[in-house]
Amino acid sequence: MSYGARLGSGGSALWSPGPKSVCRLAPARESIPGGKGEHLVGRTPRGAEGAAARTPSAPRGGESTGCAGMYVLVVGGGKVGFHLARTVLAKGHEVTVLELRRSRVQMLERTLGEVVVPGDGTLPSVLDEAGCARADVLAAVTGDDAVNLLVAVQAAQRFQVGRTIARLNDPRNERLFRLAGIDATVSSSAILAELIEREVAAERVRTLLTFPGGGVGIVQVDLSPLSTVSGCLVREVPWPDGALLVSVLRGRDVVVPDGATRLQAGDRLLLVASAASEEAVQELLAPGPAGLP
Repeated sequence: MSYGARLGSGGSALWSPGPKSVCRLAPARESIPGGKGEHLVGRTPRGAEGAAARTPSAPRGGESTGCAGMYVLVVGGGKVGFHLARTVLAKGHEVTVLELRRSRVQMLERTLGEVVVPGDGTLPSVLDEAGCARADVLAAVTGDDAVNLLVAVQAAQRFQVGRTIARLNDPRNERLFRLAGIDATVSSSAILAELIEREVAAERVRTLLTFPGGGVGIVQVDLSPLSTVSGCLVREVPWPDGALLVSVLRGRDVVVPDGATRLQAGDRLLLVASAASEEAVQELLAPGPAGLP
């Protein structure tokens, strides 16, 4: 079995965000395979009957869990969902994992126990029975971006979940998720690319010359297109104490910089820097959020 929703070719989707948009799902099936209302042995349903008993002092959803932490609903019991659930449980929070594949459910049960529930997380009835209305966080982490989008949108709009997090398998779909109002997306490929870029950036910083005494040297930095200072004026960059930009090599040109010089990707920067400031220079000019706020 597989979830019914799929993104179209070229990054298009079966759903487009808007103030009155409705998520159209695959034809409804029973909320839990094997018959409506069926749950794992020893599992207490987390459904609407609890919500009806809600009081101002009761937990969200009305069910007393005995847990002082958050309630996290994880949709998708693959490797990402498994490790996420195990980590959250270890921190003392309450977790439910929804997984469509029965064979995977049986594997997860052996490690996670009764927190695993078989069901299609794209169906509102399944989310309702899993206590989505009282969840503090919903994490949609399946291997299908369309499924993650549908689940997260329903959680936010229908069940008013405070925070929705979605796994992003194809970074090209990030804009669609942002337009849909998903609170946060996690893309393993984007994270890996950033880590690789940071490792490469570390090799772009070289000490060309160390002056007698060893406390000060000339440092060369190749400016990455992903650096947060790329495109900034020199006066806008928060240069660390002990570092002074003295030259910019741009192609065959040598630029003596002043405050109005705009840094460009591919520039080779020459700085006079103290040994104590070299690490700060590397962090400042590295790709990603480590540079300018």
